[in-house]
Amino acid sequence: MKTLLLLRHAEAPLLANGNDNARILSLAGERMAAQRGEQLVEAGVIPQRVLCSPAIRTRQTGAALLKAFATPPEMVYEAGLYQGDAHAVLALLRQQPETLASLLILGHNPTLHQLVLGLVPPGGLKPHAALTRHFPPATLVHLAVPAWATLKQASAAMLQVWMD
Repeated sequence: MKTLLLLRHAEAPLLANGNDNARILSLAGERMAAQRGEQLVEAGVIPQRVLCSPAIRTRQTGAALLKAFATPPEMVYEAGLYQGDAHAVLALLRQQPETLASLLILGHNPTLHQLVLGLVPPGGLKPHAALTRHFPPATLVHLAVPAWATLKQASAAMLQVWMD
């Protein structure tokens, strides 16, 4: 089984000028991102690679998260994670090498929420019913998936959720 982590960027207020790509983390967002890194270390779940949206708020979330790791994983900025939908992210996941045991996707809503709802069978969400309704900033979902190349709907097992 492979480890898939899905993390929505931490809290980033809207900008008055409407420039979504330039949004930065709030101080609370920086703390949330750092906390998620610490929680992963405590759980012993360290991704080998991070695929990150190029938006400023996701880059900042990734930088704060990675400070918790003794040896930070490879960070790759993936343009398709900024405006891509759940199908595009699923296609990206299917392209990952099978030698990669663990991967973290750092992106946006509603894409990550839709991806979780699609990958996890309905019964698998029951212990985490709040996920069916919302996916707030800094929500981190830990999934087990069978393989990257054959990843499909309802094929993931929910292992853990961190959300505020």
